[in-house]
Amino acid sequence: MKTLHIAKIPRVVLSIILVTQAHSALAQGKGPKPAGRDEKPPIIIEAGKWKGKLPPLPLSNTNWPSQKIIASDKALEQWNAFQHEPFDKAGFNPLLLPFQFSSSEPGASGKEALAFSFLLSNALDWMPGNYCARHAYFVFKRSRSDIRTAGRTFDTELIKQQMERWQTTHAVGGKLIRGTNGYSGELKVFDSDGKQVLLKSYDSPMDYFDLLSAMCADTMRHAGYEPSAELVEYIKMKRCKDFQSIMDLGSAAFAEERSGEEFRLYREILERDPEFAEVRYWAANQSFWSSGNRTFDWQGSKVLKSYLVPSALFGYYPERRDAENPDSEYQSWVKQVERLVGQDSPLALDCRITSMNCRGILDTNLFERAITTACKFPNSCNLLDSLVMLLKTEHPASPADCDLLASICAAGLNSRYMFGSSSGERYMMTGLAQAADALGNHQLGLQLWGACISSATESGDETSVPLYADHAASSLRRLGLLEAAFNLQSGVLEQRYKMKTSSTKDVVNTYLPAALLGRQDILQGLPARDQSALSRGGERCLLDGYLDLLRGNPINAQAARELKRVSSWAPWAYHEATILLAQEDFVTGTNSHRREITEYLEMNPNNRDLWVLFDAYDRRESLPDSWCFYEALEWLFKKDPWVRAAVAAWKQRQPNTSGNGKDCADRVMACIGVYKEVPRWPTGADVRIEGSKAGRLPPGSVAVVVRDLVNKGENAAARDAALRYQVHAASSDHPYAKFNRGYALRAYCNHLFHIAETPVDKR
Repeated sequence: MKTLHIAKIPRVVLSIILVTQAHSALAQGKGPKPAGRDEKPPIIIEAGKWKGKLPPLPLSNTNWPSQKIIASDKALEQWNAFQHEPFDKAGFNPLLLPFQFSSSEPGASGKEALAFSFLLSNALDWMPGNYCARHAYFVFKRSRSDIRTAGRTFDTELIKQQMERWQTTHAVGGKLIRGTNGYSGELKVFDSDGKQVLLKSYDSPMDYFDLLSAMCADTMRHAGYEPSAELVEYIKMKRCKDFQSIMDLGSAAFAEERSGEEFRLYREILERDPEFAEVRYWAANQSFWSSGNRTFDWQGSKVLKSYLVPSALFGYYPERRDAENPDSEYQSWVKQVERLVGQDSPLALDCRITSMNCRGILDTNLFERAITTACKFPNSCNLLDSLVMLLKTEHPASPADCDLLASICAAGLNSRYMFGSSSGERYMMTGLAQAADALGNHQLGLQLWGACISSATESGDETSVPLYADHAASSLRRLGLLEAAFNLQSGVLEQRYKMKTSSTKDVVNTYLPAALLGRQDILQGLPARDQSALSRGGERCLLDGYLDLLRGNPINAQAARELKRVSSWAPWAYHEATILLAQEDFVTGTNSHRREITEYLEMNPNNRDLWVLFDAYDRRESLPDSWCFYEALEWLFKKDPWVRAAVAAWKQRQPNTSGNGKDCADRVMACIGVYKEVPRWPTGADVRIEGSKAGRLPPGSVAVVVRDLVNKGENAAARDAALRYQVHAASSDHPYAKFNRGYALRAYCNHLFHIAETPVDKR
């Protein structure tokens, strides 16, 4: 086995070995090698037994030619659906300096000045476009000496150095002056070169929180945002009844990070002032990072009942409810946010998208507004996270736009936002990998899943490793690298046994690549624990079916059909059962399941298993409409080595076949032309037609129509055709569409839409 070198993604080490030769029967060279392309005579059924030698199963013959790994920056250029502002010109990210302190009172400690920096850091989170991920106390504890010196001296070079370290756009500091009638002070703002660009004095004494609000508002104004009167008043709200809580908060500024002393101070504050929201949130946050304390979510709810802390809202997930019964308390918080900073602020939209995710609905107007705001503030990764969550989920109301998903994930990875941990970057990488696989780019998908495995392993996230490895094994299988898929899946299964999380599906998934390679010896010699796991689920019929084929016996087709019928909860089982039934055709020389594969392929057009099987059927007997499939593949995947070989072989078989584009267009438009107007996100508007016959047109036909319209310069008509076909995908009565309203075909149509809106020189 060879080492796969993962292309570089910013700030993450992406080199791993996905597969090894250890502990693999396949890697030891036992048994037959994958058969070649030569066709063998069909097998004839006699007295319940197959006679003759097993011909090669089509899916064992998909090994790709050796390819150069694509560099990630080049690979990501193909996805440009998320047209955002330049990262270095979008948003605001302040570095808070420790405020200076003076007082006429002898012996004053100045602790309230340090607490002032803490509270100002949190208050500035209200500003739309502020993508701060490192708040005051985090920086204070990680840059103790330098940040103290910078706050005391305002040294230009030192401030610039600290800003570069923390990747901020500005630094904010100043002076807090305690007088007999309240507090006065100075606000200073510094640019990226460490030069002072704002100095404002507050000479009239005022309440501590009034001064906090005034300085916060003026910092926002300097950054180009005019805060609402409601927000200014809200920040003035007193967080504590006893000012000693402010002093104790200041004492925690340079306490050892996440130490007993620091947590003692927070406990004493909350015992004295349980409604001090920022302290409660920060203490819960630090406790979570130090010990994985799972009371964090509960504390977040308690925080928000006292005072809306933006950081707590960004990380809070409301109780999951259905569309008609939303979480009323959460909705009241969101409405308050909208009153304070507007409906189109990143914070308000993040909350709305989060709520929409939890309720399983799609408000198209809200979704488009969120995309617009995210384009304006691409460093606001909290909003990007929520959009990625919506786009990753294959539920019926999902936008099913993998191009947009990939583009947003690429933006998140390249943004100036500093993720709190490697899991934040992995979340973006998993979205990008999912999109790559869904769009048929399994080479890039494999690299990204491998990167996720490496990152999770390095960070000790043992729970996520098997999940990522499952996806990597799936990519390996789609690439025809069946031995590698078996190797990786075997290791995953072993880990799941140790974690006591194994299932029947895990066992079946492990051995399917061996079955596709014709490894009867492996299927016959399953360990006892695997046999035991298989006894608990109906998916066992998949391995039994392949073993019957390899032994020359008829398969239990009824069991496979029953698995398809009851698999509304598991598209994976439906897919594998369909594949098994088709494989039987290639052993028996029949076409009993060809129509199923053809109709399924139209509903799942980027699935390589189905490409291979459709092509295998066509090599035996070409149909008049097959040209749609091959021309669509050639247009969409012209650099794919398997596609090039398959198309070349088809042209050799059918040298005189010329596709009738007009006839194809007429058939497609007869199917989708019933709509006068279709919105950009049809599932969100719930546009559908009962009894749709999607899944009944030749595979590739809609792509051929879009291609021809684009080639004629009729891009608007091409986009319209792609949108109209989405409605049929969402409305189809095909069994596979019932899982998620035709997600795979809707994603395909969205891909065609993006092709039709991309200038020719950018494709």
